[in-house]
Amino acid sequence: MSAGNAEPYMEAIHYWWAHVRDQIEKQKPEVRDRLNYPAILLVHPGSHFSVAVAAITDVMNVETLATIPLHVHSTNVSEVLAGERFIYALRTTLQRLHDFYGAANNLPPRQIEYPFRNYIVQNEAKLAFEYIRQVPDKCVFHASLEDGTPLFIKFSRRYGEVTHHAAHDAGLAPRLLSVENVHGWYVVAMEDLSKDYITLAEISDDSYLSLLPEVHEAVCKLHALGHVHGDIHPVNILVKKPDVETAKPRIVFVDWDWSGESGKVCYPHSMNPEIKRSESAFAGAEIKPSHDLDMVSFCYNRDQLELVL
Repeated sequence: MSAGNAEPYMEAIHYWWAHVRDQIEKQKPEVRDRLNYPAILLVHPGSHFSVAVAAITDVMNVETLATIPLHVHSTNVSEVLAGERFIYALRTTLQRLHDFYGAANNLPPRQIEYPFRNYIVQNEAKLAFEYIRQVPDKCVFHASLEDGTPLFIKFSRRYGEVTHHAAHDAGLAPRLLSVENVHGWYVVAMEDLSKDYITLAEISDDSYLSLLPEVHEAVCKLHALGHVHGDIHPVNILVKKPDVETAKPRIVFVDWDWSGESGKVCYPHSMNPEIKRSESAFAGAEIKPSHDLDMVSFCYNRDQLELVL
């Protein structure tokens, strides 16, 4: 409950942040550098009770998880049960948080500014990796396995794993190393092609247009396999650098989040409205092969794409 005149939720955040700053000054560096200072914020603004979670990476992160009403009638069984589950989960989480801080002095070294997941699973074996840097404004990271193998690590709410594998087998995508569902997020690991490839968006005007027929052919090849991509625009099209002498294909696609079998996948509600698409390509609509081809056609008018590249 608010102890002053401030809005309760914001007041709780400020109390947590003040406590974190105090602990940062007191903790030893070897402990401080391994803590995200996770917290559970309980907010009781009148007739409702809310729970939020907070942690620090490179910035403060606070998210409300649930809010339950405290004025539910006894005959509203579904709400009563929801409240019971809420309290049970809260009690369990508080105990785990207590145990976490009890062992804080013995936490192993980790990169607290990056996601907690620092390994992939292949053939039931865990392969540790180290984060290197984040792709700006995306849940995508450059990383490296312990043997030096470069990776792309991506976190996504959905992922077309089957389509990505089929595309790679056809020479249309980077090699997919693993896909795991962790707490509702897909953790995707794939080979990092940035040494040998650049995006179509980075190509000069002289070469740009000459590459589009090859892009069109590659998209048709994907459709012949019975799959669609759903997000074909220049930043998701990789072109092999001219000085690279390898057997790798010249054109490959990335960002297979929305992809899937033709006729079985739809657009998400998180579509970027600034990217030019077909009129029938909207949130919740079926992703059609014609939509992919339309996006390739839109690439010919580069001036209209400049705002989103």
